[in-house]
Amino acid sequence: MRVRILAVGTRMPEWVTTAYEDYTRRMRKDMRVDLEEIPVGRVKADEEKHLESLDRQQQGILFDLDYASHEVEFHGKMLRLWDEKLIPQAQNEELKRLLADVRSAVERHLEEAKKLKASLGRKK
Repeated sequence: MRVRILAVGTRMPEWVTTAYEDYTRRMRKDMRVDLEEIPVGRVKADEEKHLESLDRQQQGILFDLDYASHEVEFHGKMLRLWDEKLIPQAQNEELKRLLADVRSAVERHLEEAKKLKASLGRKK
């Protein structure tokens, strides 16, 4: 089985590598896990618009807060997708276990994003 983890952008920050390593540790040893960096131009329209607005409109702490807010929203959407569609509709038990395991990592990343956002809010 092959699993692809997609990261948007071509210059990945440290946390992307950390998340990738976190996900790969959870996979079976015989699974191939690839990290694919996707140029921003290939991201769906709403994500692309958000990334562009970060470049043009925000600086300093405002940039950080906007980015952290986006990460909270994004990971929240991912959890809803996992809970409402991916896990319930998966038929293969191995895939269900994998999705449940990866879901816990997404949930942890959401909590980290919430903590980051809260800490940035105190620096305003």
